[in-house]
Formats: sequence, C-alpha cells, structure tokens
Amino acid sequence: MDILDEIYINQLAQRVYSIVDGIKWFSSFDDGKQVEILKKISFYALQGGGTGMDVEQAVSNSRLKSTYTPCQLLLMAKERVPLSSSSLRVSLNKIVALPCDERAKSFILFISLLNVIFHNKNVTELDRKDKWWESNLSNIEYVETIIESNK
Repeated sequence: MDILDEIYINQLAQRVYSIVDGIKWFSSFDDGKQVEILKKISFYALQGGGTGMDVEQAVSNSRLKSTYTPCQLLLMAKERVPLSSSSLRVSLNKIVALPCDERAKSFILFISLLNVIFHNKNVTELDRKDKWWESNLSNIEYVETIIESNK
C-alpha cells in the first residue's frame, strides 16, 4: 500500500473526506487490495491504543445496524476484555476474514473505529512526529511533508 492510500485512510477517519467518497474509493479495489486496506486500518486502530471500550461508540457512529456481522464481531471485543487491545485485535482479525459481501460494512465500521480512537486521544498525544497518522491531516502542507519524507 502506498503512502497516498495510507494518508487517505486516515483523512477519512479524521473526517477530512466523507465516508461516501471513502466507500467509492474502497469499492474500486479488488478483493486482495480491500483486505490489505482493512488490515492497515486494523494496524492503525491498534497502534492508536484502541481497546474494547471504543467499540460501542464506533458502532453507533458508523450508523450501521448493530446486528450486522462486522458490528457483532466488534462488539465482542468489549464483552471479552474491554480494556485490552488483544480482544480488539481478535475481533478485527475476524472481521478482516469475513466474506467479500461484508467488506464495505467492515470498511465503514473500521473507519468509524479509527475516528473514535483519534478523538479519544489526549491532546498532548496528537501531532506526534513518530506517528504521522495521529496528526491533523487536514493541514495540506503537513500532508505534503509526509509524502516527501516517504519518497
């Protein structure tokens, strides 16, 4: 996955771009690329300190029915060990492994989860240079420096 895709994913999570645009973008890829994208979002969620405590808000914010399979699997993370990232990791991996007809819903849910984690970050933790994806990606100049540093 290239840096432009990674930036776009995080801009979607920060609501720089709409989820409607994100779904069109995600749907334009083949199965393998979609799985790669979901795995990358899962990585960001775990690196961002996501736990089972974040999942109810993510499901609610996604506006998906909580009875959908990806939502049910994600909600299991709170039921198992709410403060643990390992229970979240288990749920995320199960969602990534779902059939292709669940991928668009999974993508929406993952972006929503990443948004919740981003907004739960302490202000002092934002704009860390070692984790550019936790920085404000609506700043075009900053995004250009990320792209330049990853060439």
